[in-house]
Amino acid sequence: MRNQKNSASPFIQGVSKVRKRERIFELSLPALVKGKNAYGEEFQEKTVIFTLSSETASFNLSQPVVLGTTLWLEMEIPQTILLQTKLKMELKGEVNRLLAASNGQKANRQTVFLKLSSRYTIQPLPSSFT
Repeated sequence: MRNQKNSASPFIQGVSKVRKRERIFELSLPALVKGKNAYGEEFQEKTVIFTLSSETASFNLSQPVVLGTTLWLEMEIPQTILLQTKLKMELKGEVNRLLAASNGQKANRQTVFLKLSSRYTIQPLPSSFT
């Protein structure tokens, strides 16, 4: 069996933790993060979401952000046996925790934890994106 964490393609590992009746999934989903950095400048950065639940998301960023900052995420949900078409999910959240990135990441990267808003949108990707 191939090691999915080292794969370049998106995957969903499964439930990694159950906290307060909330399931947290280990993922490898490419995402686009938009918002304002610590200097008040707007930015867009591609990253990979590595945990996601109904209330939180976590990922690494090279852009410095501060606690309380609102960030927007755009993720492409991959096609599966049950999902016949790729989807684009857009959601936003507030930075509620920051850590120095681990796992051999560059020193200037930080792990960002978002408290997600309950509002989100899911749309099919146009055929030109698939």
